[in-house]
Amino acid sequence: MHVLEILQGVKRIARGAGARDAAFAALLLLAFGPAPTQSALAQEDEAYERVHQDARTQDLNVSGDEQKFREIRRGVFWESSFSHTNTRYIRFRFDNIKSPPGAAYRVRILQLPVENEVASYPASEFSRSDTFMTGLLPPGEFRIELLADAIPKGLSFRLASALWQVLPTEPLAHSPIVKIVYANSFPATSPLRESAHAVAMLHIGPLETTCTGVLIEAGTIATNYHCMKFSLSFQQSKQSATPSCDDVMAEFEFLALNERGTTAKCRSARTDEKLDLAFLDFDPRDIELAPGKPRPPVKVRPASEGMPTNVELIHHPLGLPLVIDEHCAVRKVEQLDLLHDCSAVNGSSGSPLFDDKLRWIGLHYKGPYPRTWTIEKIFDDIQKNGPSYNRARTSDVVEARLKR
Repeated sequence: MHVLEILQGVKRIARGAGARDAAFAALLLLAFGPAPTQSALAQEDEAYERVHQDARTQDLNVSGDEQKFREIRRGVFWESSFSHTNTRYIRFRFDNIKSPPGAAYRVRILQLPVENEVASYPASEFSRSDTFMTGLLPPGEFRIELLADAIPKGLSFRLASALWQVLPTEPLAHSPIVKIVYANSFPATSPLRESAHAVAMLHIGPLETTCTGVLIEAGTIATNYHCMKFSLSFQQSKQSATPSCDDVMAEFEFLALNERGTTAKCRSARTDEKLDLAFLDFDPRDIELAPGKPRPPVKVRPASEGMPTNVELIHHPLGLPLVIDEHCAVRKVEQLDLLHDCSAVNGSSGSPLFDDKLRWIGLHYKGPYPRTWTIEKIFDDIQKNGPSYNRARTSDVVEARLKR
């Protein structure tokens, strides 16, 4: 059985369970939670940060500089190759980039054996910082080339690594506990699919960490601040007036395991660590639904209508295609937060919650229990305070922070 089904099943069992069973359910949730890494260790009072990491990396360590450049073929002064097929996509990461102003060259990627150009990056894009990550490339065999009219003087770089996503395991549709509902199981004209156009998987940093994000206005995606801990570009520039996020890529319309959706690179980020919010800026033209057809942001539930009882979560759990968790409930509203019982798991950070009219009401950011809690502490807390729930910032809080 797929881990997502188990997690969702545990949640539904726990809803009607007594305190002892609820504590056991909480233990299962902890058991299936992410192993803490040094860069994201939660403190004793921090709850789950539901990022997802399933990428594999192969160090390539192939350098290029003026001493090594030579004309291999007409206009080609450096090349390297890589091949991998059992994946949804491949990305290449370069670092140690030093490029003189005004240098004229481009880096292109050919898919072999037909030598189909699948990506091309001009000097101005490739050398914007000292690191560079390609977009999502199809699986297969590649040749990476440096093209110029003459040997680029003063240019040097390293092709550091290749990254790829481990293909997710298809959840079992016949599970007796819960059925995973993919967004593409709904008609293309359904209101759900229309809302889903605003939800993206975020590929973050050199570890290819994934979160979920939602388009809340033209060119602006909201997600969690803690997701940005994994963006090297952001970490290196977060003290500047306009922090960079060029190692963050949004992927819309990831609807099936063998597909790649519409992708675009982040241009800059605004964040609020206290509220656990990040607003990522994208060129609206790069995320259009079709040429000349802007991608619409979410519709927002008016604050005057209050908080709904029933909610739905649209997200990318565990690196899977877009999933909807229907028939969740808002359990409580506390100042800036709403508490909900949707099945948020790794990859769900930054996921939007909607009411039954598919109007946005909140941004998920926090699980129910700190990763450091023992089962005894969880059981004691349930005995004293009852079960805990996931937390989301209300949409009016997110919008108010965006406008500041």
